[in-house]
Amino acid sequence: MEHVSGPLPRIFFHSTCPHQPRRALRKDTCLYIVPGSHKSPRTPGQRALSSTLDAPENPLDMPGAIRVTLQPGETVFYNNNILHCATYDEHEERITLHACMGEVRGGPSRARNILQHGLGWMKEDRFKETLDERGQRMLERIVRLQESVGKVGYSLANE
Repeated sequence: MEHVSGPLPRIFFHSTCPHQPRRALRKDTCLYIVPGSHKSPRTPGQRALSSTLDAPENPLDMPGAIRVTLQPGETVFYNNNILHCATYDEHEERITLHACMGEVRGGPSRARNILQHGLGWMKEDRFKETLDERGQRMLERIVRLQESVGKVGYSLANE
């Protein structure tokens, strides 16, 4: 097993509420996960296939990986620290809803995981106008989080 020493990284706060639901509005077969991988260090075989930004050519080559198939209306909840990836078929229309919860105390590490794909569309008036008062406050908090950390980057970048 890999030995990890030193103080807990700030990522600890992102682990305090790591649930990531994914709900399919159409059939969705793109998600691959390694069950239980959030509870232990990666194996050498897993590390070899997950140490770069390049996804494995075949996600099932990842030791322990399984494919998650969701039918319309089904939801999967998983720990966002789990080893996971997705492949997309350009010929299949895909519509899913994703959510990710955590604490702002996670700072840049937490922000990178939830903001890596940007907030551009959320800042548009046509979206903001659809929110009630509570939704407006939530949006304000996530925009403040984004602004407080500067450049967010991609969550798998080894910085």
